[in-house]
Amino acid sequence: MQNILLIVYSLFIAFAPSLAWLYFVLKKDIHPERIRDISFVFIIGILSAIPILMIGYFIQSALVSSGQEFNPVLLSFLTGAVNEEVMKVLLLYFFAMTAQFWDEPIDIFIYAATIALGFAGIENFVLVLARFDSMGNGLEQLLLVRSITAVLVHIMSTFFFGYALAIYRNNRNVFILLTGALASIGFHGLYNYSIQMSEGNLEMFQVFYLVVFIPSFLYMLHLVKELQTDSQ
Repeated sequence: MQNILLIVYSLFIAFAPSLAWLYFVLKKDIHPERIRDISFVFIIGILSAIPILMIGYFIQSALVSSGQEFNPVLLSFLTGAVNEEVMKVLLLYFFAMTAQFWDEPIDIFIYAATIALGFAGIENFVLVLARFDSMGNGLEQLLLVRSITAVLVHIMSTFFFGYALAIYRNNRNVFILLTGALASIGFHGLYNYSIQMSEGNLEMFQVFYLVVFIPSFLYMLHLVKELQTDSQ
């Protein structure tokens, strides 16, 4: 019984940030989506961890087997930012963008954020399992910090890529698509880099948060406002 309670608690603290942000995201919708559709895309986001982990493993194995030494930051960029964002947006396209329930401009934000939050939730759960011994001794605080950093990074980076892809579907503007992809992957990559470089020294992360993160978040809210207007 105690083990079951621990599993339930682990799932709760891991997915609580994603569910809290999902509530915020759904409040931005003009014409509320069906819970069934949101749940489906959220689960797709969770399941996206499987191909992301598999591709990341193959990339890492291929680089190691080549006999060359690669910078850990570059390796993290390829297996993290590039791998994760490309896979999330591919799944967003095949399981949401081409679906019948995708029927208004604001859906770009709603479903991009939903699939990103599903992945962020399972990522948090893996973190909980890896740091299980820290439960009740700093783990919950770490997840709280991640709720306004890593979880938001997933929302923003997937949205920027998805937004560009949605525009590309309408006018076939390759420049917009590439710009969105680079913005998404670059933003995610910079976040990962700032975290890696901030071990023992938070200065790098503070610079990223103030100079890149906050302006990007405000720009996302601006785009969401425009999408809301277009959906009325």
